[in-house]
Amino acid sequence: MILAGETMWGRIPICLLLAAAAPTEAQTYRQLSQWCFGQSSDAETIQGCDAVIRWARETTRDAAAAFYNRGHAYRNQGQFDRAIDDYDQALKLRPNFADAWNDRGVAWRLKGDNERALTDFAEAVRLNPDLPSAWFNRGATLASLASSTSPLPISHGRSPCSPEIPIP
Repeated sequence: MILAGETMWGRIPICLLLAAAAPTEAQTYRQLSQWCFGQSSDAETIQGCDAVIRWARETTRDAAAAFYNRGHAYRNQGQFDRAIDDYDQALKLRPNFADAWNDRGVAWRLKGDNERALTDFAEAVRLNPDLPSAWFNRGATLASLASSTSPLPISHGRSPCSPEIPIP
């Protein structure tokens, strides 16, 4: 509706501005989403996943993947605490996310906390026994511990070598 004293031509520039702004936001979100979920640099992944997480347009599963991907990028940059925080968020959203358990274990190991790393690797293996990286990471951590002067950690009455085999 055009009010008294207005012309149709006065409204056209505003409509054009609004129409031009909407595709830009969508295109920007689309690009940022691609950076978060696709092949991109660590800096682009962090920027893209920041947007995906902040705008909360994705499903719970995809939001967990965004935290996971951003955590992976932070870990690659040596920001282990931030990576662990993001893996924690991914696991809150998706507790059965074996890859997140495994990668959080890697971050713990890189921080020097082998006991927490072993716990996470064991959970990853329990959730997905077909995840070779979790088996490898657990084995490498156990080998590292075996070569150190400290004894192997044993927790919850289970062998650190196999989460299913109780210790007699």
